[in-house]
Amino acid sequence: GGHSYGGPAALLAASRLDPCRGLVLHDPALGMGRPLPVPARTVSFTSDEYDAAGVRCGETYHCRGAFHGNFVDAPLWAPPWVMRPLSAVIPAAGPVDPAAAHTALAGAAVDYMRGNDVTPNDFFERRV
Repeated sequence: GGHSYGGPAALLAASRLDPCRGLVLHDPALGMGRPLPVPARTVSFTSDEYDAAGVRCGETYHCRGAFHGNFVDAPLWAPPWVMRPLSAVIPAAGPVDPAAAHTALAGAAVDYMRGNDVTPNDFFERRV
């Protein structure tokens, strides 16, 4: 899997691994709005800003209320009074509860890698 620029790196690595069982990408830094062929079963989870920019790769789910920084651990340990104002400058953390977002993402990744589909809900919105 990969986050941000780790997304293209994971796709490149998967294209050279035989077999690759699948990929889990968080806000992959890909050409905005351009569909990309994937070398293995792939699921992408996108933030509000990446979703708005049209990032799609494999099965794609918009994580409502998540910003780019919600896919890293900083919102879990930095206090909201730091993360929220910082988000006015960079997409550090959206309005989603950081712990709930990480729990949902981890559960969805496990389910997906076990061959199951991600279930759309109030956090995960399926994109085509």
